[in-house]
Amino acid sequence: MKNYCLLFSFFFFAFFLNAQEQITIEISPNGQNLKIYPLPVEDDQPTLYIDQYGNPGIEMNGSNSFRWSEYKDATEGKPEEINGIRFSYYNNLDHDGFLQSFGDTELEYYDRMPGEAQSTRLHYINDIEITYHDVMQGPPKQGKIKSIDGILLDYFYGFDNQGKLSRAGNYRIYYNQEDNRSGKSGRPDAIEGNDSRLSIYISFDFNQKYNN
Repeated sequence: MKNYCLLFSFFFFAFFLNAQEQITIEISPNGQNLKIYPLPVEDDQPTLYIDQYGNPGIEMNGSNSFRWSEYKDATEGKPEEINGIRFSYYNNLDHDGFLQSFGDTELEYYDRMPGEAQSTRLHYINDIEITYHDVMQGPPKQGKIKSIDGILLDYFYGFDNQGKLSRAGNYRIYYNQEDNRSGKSGRPDAIEGNDSRLSIYISFDFNQKYNN
């Protein structure tokens, strides 16, 4: 009986770790913008996200303390420390002022490659690799993330919903036809599929106003 309990505990723990390591993709209501969270969210820690072009950002919730760079260079006004977690930045010709690390998270970038869509863009978050659609894909796709940690992302061609996320791993995302006469114009219609590597959702802003 003890062996069965240990085996069950092992599988439960492995499943829990896998769930924690899911990549989360948040799609805006109009489908035009993405927030991709490649790392697990930890309480009272900076949360890293990137957009569909690999531009990194940081979110913080709750009570926090900040220290800001006052150097007269590309880091001016950027955080040096949040809640005791140090931030560092690149100081070179291609990536001057680009975020290099915070805490145990390290970011690496592609070298400058004129004419290449991935030029100077984010390449690695720790050991998570990011690739990009090349310039031959045309404006709806070029420079947008093609894969993250081996998970493929694709985008719509065509007049309706051009450039919006159409596939993420084994998920397919569908949008209503763009029609200015309709309130559902261009908005998500359905998400179909299943992929244990991903958590995908759509955020909605109801623009509620209060009158005092």
